[in-house]
Amino acid sequence: MPEQLINGYQMHYEVYGQGQPLVMIHGGLGGGEGCAAFVDHHASTLSRQFKLIVYDRRAAG
Repeated sequence: MPEQLINGYQMHYEVYGQGQPLVMIHGGLGGGEGCAAFVDHHASTLSRQFKLIVYDRRAAG
């Protein structure tokens, strides 16, 4: 998983596909596992039309 240092925080992210950017932001009370399952299920479809950007939100997984 690629990473980028942003404001002192090492952020991990994934990029799929091409086109207009679509940033996936996980939230709610669940951890990153729920977001990972969603991305695994939908990334192939969404990345046909969008540049799908998924990141590991700070302190969430």
